[in-house]
Amino acid sequence: MKQYLFETKSYHEKKYKELGYSFQRKLPNEDIIRFTVKYLKKKSKILDIGCGTGRNAIYLIELNHTVDCLDFSENGINLLKLLFKKKKISKIKNNLIIDSIPLIKKVSKNYDAIIDCFTSYSLIKEDFQEYIKKIASKIKKKGVFHLQILSKKSHLYRFFQPSKIIKNNSVHRILRKSAPFYGDEYLFTFYSKNELTKILNKSFSKVNIETHSRSYRNSKEYLEFFVIDCIK
Repeated sequence: MKQYLFETKSYHEKKYKELGYSFQRKLPNEDIIRFTVKYLKKKSKILDIGCGTGRNAIYLIELNHTVDCLDFSENGINLLKLLFKKKKISKIKNNLIIDSIPLIKKVSKNYDAIIDCFTSYSLIKEDFQEYIKKIASKIKKKGVFHLQILSKKSHLYRFFQPSKIIKNNSVHRILRKSAPFYGDEYLFTFYSKNELTKILNKSFSKVNIETHSRSYRNSKEYLEFFVIDCIK
């Protein structure tokens, strides 16, 4: 595992151990809900990359989809195991996979849909490009990939100091005290819409990119991100 990915993994293992379920939000992401309504057929087979403690996966399972849950954090997956047991969810039908991006070596199936809700922003650009190729190879024809990822227009990227910019797209740790994710000890990568379009069009027949934003600190801090649906 590359050093920057090892740092990301170590940080998440530490936080899951310290905070347990409180490290992740408990309700499903609102754009995952929209995606579900718009794109998913009944009883779809889905891969949730960066599943964490399962806020999106459990929502999808309760809608009668089959979900393979993948995360690089053993502590996160162990917490999800306990939730599966509590909710009487089958671990045979819905697999729990400890694996890492960009290679996702333990994934051997093809899926109707793959979701990545703010997971691959932790990859440097060259690894993200390889990751997208891998994702495309694991989606069935006419299947869909849902991606949420950060925009270069975010203040986190534009006003990165005292952090360092790596390879033009990545901020190594969030060190500015006024930033919303101050203290997160891993790499954040940002893209322009044009960059993402070029990368995704190489692997998918249709790419739909929507721009979303929110603010922090009484609207002083601007965060922009992309919500993307790609058809194989």
